[in-house]
Amino acid sequence: MARRMKDPRAAGAVRRILGLLGLGFAAFLIIPASAYADLVFKYPQYVLTENFPTDVKIADLNGDGYKDLVTANTVDDSVSVALGSNQGFTEPAENYPVGDAPEGLVVGDLNRDENLDLVTANLGSDDVTTLLGTGSGSFGAATSYPAGTDPRALALFHFDNGASLDLAVANGTSPGNVSAMSGDLSGAFGAPVNNTVGAYSRSIEAADFNNDGILDLVTANGGGNNVSVLLGTGVGTFGAATDFATGTAPNDVAVGDLNGDGRPDLVTANAGASVVSVLLATGPGTFGPKTDYAVASSSLSVAIGDLDNDGALDIAVGTSSASGGTLLPGVGNGTFGTGTSLDLATTYAVAVADLNQDGAKDIVGAAGSANVAEVLINAPDPSAGPGPLVFGNPTPIPAGLVSPPELLPIENNGVAPMSVHGFSFGGPQPQDFFIGGDNCRGVLFEGDQCVARVFFSPKVSGVRAASLTVLTNGESNPVVALVGTGGSLPQGPTGASGPQGPTGPAGKYASINKVTVSGPSSSRKGKSATYTIKIANNGNSKATGVGVKATGKGVSASKGLGAVASGSTGTIKLKIKFKKSGKPKVSFKVTSDNAGGKTVKKTVNVKK
Repeated sequence: MARRMKDPRAAGAVRRILGLLGLGFAAFLIIPASAYADLVFKYPQYVLTENFPTDVKIADLNGDGYKDLVTANTVDDSVSVALGSNQGFTEPAENYPVGDAPEGLVVGDLNRDENLDLVTANLGSDDVTTLLGTGSGSFGAATSYPAGTDPRALALFHFDNGASLDLAVANGTSPGNVSAMSGDLSGAFGAPVNNTVGAYSRSIEAADFNNDGILDLVTANGGGNNVSVLLGTGVGTFGAATDFATGTAPNDVAVGDLNGDGRPDLVTANAGASVVSVLLATGPGTFGPKTDYAVASSSLSVAIGDLDNDGALDIAVGTSSASGGTLLPGVGNGTFGTGTSLDLATTYAVAVADLNQDGAKDIVGAAGSANVAEVLINAPDPSAGPGPLVFGNPTPIPAGLVSPPELLPIENNGVAPMSVHGFSFGGPQPQDFFIGGDNCRGVLFEGDQCVARVFFSPKVSGVRAASLTVLTNGESNPVVALVGTGGSLPQGPTGASGPQGPTGPAGKYASINKVTVSGPSSSRKGKSATYTIKIANNGNSKATGVGVKATGKGVSASKGLGAVASGSTGTIKLKIKFKKSGKPKVSFKVTSDNAGGKTVKKTVNVKK
């Protein structure tokens, strides 16, 4: 674990950064049992930064295909850049000086050279600083441009129909305002033009809230207990702000389509309460009343992403608690289940992205007082069993011979892909048990299952015991108990049909090694479509109890097939009725009694 260093200025820095207007942090709230039984994150990697990181962004800064991270460090007036690889993030991070007390950070190609650049909002010097990227993950010298008073957060986008990116700056003043700064193709920014919003704005995002093809703005206003929505004109100006109530002292805002209706919705982290507020869009640029969801402590930061790959957006929350953040599981209709704890400590910013290219989204947090970025990698959740596996009951296995196999199903219950690296025996008599084959050498995606054949060959008579550990890339490895009873020397049968013969029980196995799904990639809400699932068994024995279940947002269908002969392919025609519009990721999970299983995912565009 990285050191959690204390800074003598930390308490003052927190007061300066949060600007909570005299509101104390709420007491720690106990979160009920996890709603994320199948969502596991590996123990955090801590990336050391300079002093007091308050914002974090994820992007591929050097074009190698791996996501990198950058933090804005408020106390040390710098940004820290840590490059990513297939082994995690490089350390130590590279540090670059910027303006005084940078609190906000954005990433984008400012000068159109196809290299990503950085911009910081500098609270202490009332300006923004640009760092132009070289394309290798390094950056040139800082250039600063005057902004509004107390700049806190940034949004980078095209707001005046020009070829260059423009900048919107949320300023933490009262009355509150947003500074619009036009960019040019050199990466420079013009003088700020202020637009009135709620008091003490802390966060800003850009999205098309009224579906006119023009990006608009939303700010989280800590002093107004609201968000302000400013509709863009497309020529560099914005209309008057419309305010919508949130929880107390909103400190961050995130945007996403939470209910699949095609309109962007809002989530705010509220520093004055142990809740986040969800505001669902009701029309062009309008939002309904807030709905609050309990989190671990005062919420400081929020990010949206589909963390469990079910097609519904979830909410990751950074809180003031040193004991952890909160994860709220999305249902897909704009509501959320009970939160579960995240291993994040006092997190001033949080980001969601697939860091290791495995198809599962991960979480990064900026832990200000710890001087680290906390990296949570979405991990597989392996299970094996049920156990114990029992051999020689009621008939003992003769010493020196081999039992019929007991089949050990191994499943990935998590979101991230799982690999089985091997098997390890321990306990009193590990030498009496062995693996006689498995179909676990490929990647197991969410819901996939493989089978190992476990054998018992007692050296002597009597009760023998061992433990079997399945070695995986998960955060923990499943362990199954093994118990066998050895008996006296055998008396026939022998030969091909004997226990160890090719046609005997020890030589037979079934294995679902390939599943394909074909069918339409688009449909309409309320309509049905038929999908063809082909299931191949490359074992030397028939697979039994074969069936398929399709699940996803607004999708639930299943059908049995029965048996698939050895070396054959079975076919299931499955009719699915789509109950919700959107783009659900449908999981076709094939299971069996004795041959393992596999899952295939297919995205379907369901129109209204």
